[in-house]
Amino acid sequence: MAGTEKEQLNPLFTNPLEPYPGLSVDDLNRYLPAVRKADEIAMTIDTMEEGLFLADALDGLKRLPENSMDLILTAPPVSPWRDIGTHGQKMTLQEYFTWNNKWLKESQRILKNTGAIYLLCSWRFSGMYHALLSDYFRVQTRITWRDRRTGTQDQNRLPYQPVTSWRVTPMSARLFTVATPAASNDANFSSAVPLPPAMIAPACPMRFPGGAVTPAI
Repeated sequence: MAGTEKEQLNPLFTNPLEPYPGLSVDDLNRYLPAVRKADEIAMTIDTMEEGLFLADALDGLKRLPENSMDLILTAPPVSPWRDIGTHGQKMTLQEYFTWNNKWLKESQRILKNTGAIYLLCSWRFSGMYHALLSDYFRVQTRITWRDRRTGTQDQNRLPYQPVTSWRVTPMSARLFTVATPAASNDANFSSAVPLPPAMIAPACPMRFPGGAVTPAI
């Protein structure tokens, strides 16, 4: 409205090349009122709304309508507690597997056919997530890299922590599948068979039980 002064917003990040010192008390007082509770997640597919909700992942996912999410980005906890409120005993590996299976099943329910999930996990749980993700989704990419920020001084362990990222899509999406008639496949493969090579050059040097041998040229 005319005559009404707009609130002057000071950006949190002014120079992307400088490290950010963190949130101040004033920043928290400014942004915390925007955080909403899980009880406020009461949406239908026709009444979706933006918001920042603080909730247990599984409880929050159960409140979302089916086929409503375009993207899920997650990094599950490495050593979760059985009860978040009391921080009692940590989950066993079987309990952790069951917990992951539950939230992935809910993620499958709420994800659109055109949606995707990006998941980051520790290397030691990579095999478990491969099995779980393959049950509900189509694995598109899997990338493992070295995170030097998680290094250790223990000489018996790696000086870094391998991290694995996954990108998966719904089984029904078929966005990355191209159907080709069988006759066309036969024609392509028959014409693609190369002629036998005139000469095969062995790798140099060749390694035998007695040692490395350099082939004659």
